Amino acid sequence: MSNDGKQILENLIPESQIPEKSVIREVIKDAFKEAASVPESKIPEGCVERTLTMRDRNAIMGACTAYCQKDGHKGLLDQTRLNKIKKLLNWDETLEYFAMVDDSLEEEVRLWRKTKNQYALWRDYRAGLAKAEDIKKTYPSLDLEGEFKKPELREPELKSDEKCGPKKAVHLPSKLDAWVQDALRAMEWLTKMEELAVEVCAKFGIKNED
Repeated sequence: MSNDGKQILENLIPESQIPEKSVIREVIKDAFKEAASVPESKIPEGCVERTLTMRDRNAIMGACTAYCQKDGHKGLLDQTRLNKIKKLLNWDETLEYFAMVDDSLEEEVRLWRKTKNQYALWRDYRAGLAKAEDIKKTYPSLDLEGEFKKPELREPELKSDEKCGPKKAVHLPSKLDAWVQDALRAMEWLTKMEELAVEVCAKFGIKNED
């Protein structure tokens, strides 16, 4: 959905129905706890273990998909490899995680805006510039006589670990792992992705000069 579309939907949500606490963020925390609690497993024979974040998996899928589309590649063979990579990386889980993260940020931004509006109305009321009955029409539970903590000036942003997602060990067959390395080397990374490219490549033993 476009940003304009999200804004329209956001404006349709009555502020009284915006929760006081982010529900989705708790789910994200549980995802990190679940990943940390997974016991170490034995590396299958003929496989290589790579410890990857959700963001790493995203970058790898992008590189492998682009690699399959290059001229001179064998479509069926590369597509088979890509399907195996998608399954081993648990691609559906990765997509679900980033969709959840996006929803969490939207939820927190809505909550921040609601709190900001409440603070402005509370301040106007205390200064005698607004009537309690008018404010209560929008925020019936707002305590106008109590103290109100001033909200942060900046909109909420994702934490660095939330942008990356939980780490998980992935076991790739050696030949498939080598193919992924070829795809990473062949990828034409965007300037804004250079840092990510270095991080992901390093996890596969690929240095800048490679």
